[in-house]
Amino acid sequence: MKYKIIKIEAQQKLNELAEMYHTTPEIIKQMNPEMKTDKFLWESENVLYGQQVKVPIEDKIIETK
Repeated sequence: MKYKIIKIEAQQKLNELAEMYHTTPEIIKQMNPEMKTDKFLWESENVLYGQQVKVPIEDKIIETK
């Protein structure tokens, strides 16, 4: 799986990060076992700022005619 490394500039919700990169929170967690997160009782899980996190990137398929 191809990936790129991003730096978390501000605390960010894990599910929003996954949506931005067309993946799931579970895949991001698997790719980053050392990633630090914080979760409040009723809120979603947040990725703490300042970390470098791997996120998968899509392979672009170019159709030719």
